Amino acid sequence: MEKFRDYMDKLKHSANQLIGPREDEEPDRKIELEERDFALLMTWAERKNTDVKTLVDEAVRQYITARTSDKLAPIPEERKERNPLLALDGLTQMI
Repeated sequence: MEKFRDYMDKLKHSANQLIGPREDEEPDRKIELEERDFALLMTWAERKNTDVKTLVDEAVRQYITARTSDKLAPIPEERKERNPLLALDGLTQMI
């Protein structure tokens, strides 16, 4: 019976790891960079008298801003004719 409990505990632990963090746990806020990319960022940071974190934060904000404004671009009529769902999507965004 003890072996069965140990086995079940291992299964539960594995399942929890697959499911992901619990709501009360804070997600890992670290990112991994390629060694070459980190070296380039360090060089840029030194030139700008800042740190790598600041450069990465700025790049992420710019990326998100660019992607958000991409969604606001109007869809050409030709594309809507080929894919009528795009027209419906545009209607729902107006509401």
